[in-house]
Amino acid sequence: MEDARQKGNGCFKAGKLDDAVTEYQVAVDLYTALPKEERTAVGNVDEVSKSMGNQVMCLHRLKQFEKCVKAATSAIAINPFLAKAHGFLGMALLDSCGDDIVKEPKTLY
Repeated sequence: MEDARQKGNGCFKAGKLDDAVTEYQVAVDLYTALPKEERTAVGNVDEVSKSMGNQVMCLHRLKQFEKCVKAATSAIAINPFLAKAHGFLGMALLDSCGDDIVKEPKTLY
């Protein structure tokens, strides 16, 4: 997982956000392939949380708000304390509404 996250970080630094999202997804896929008892280990949760948080940020920067919402929701399900996912979830929900949020506040729910 860490290797995939590091590759994603390299892509992010190079400005290749689509590639970064792909690498972060590799880390998430490796995590989900672990046996259940290994997924709950603190080190594994911490590692996948970093990847998922970075993936959410990239999706938001790419303006892929629907994917960002889904990824952030998944990240929060794994680690409810992941502030980055909560923050980008809120921003993606607001950004996906555009100017409609001013006209119709119930658009979010």
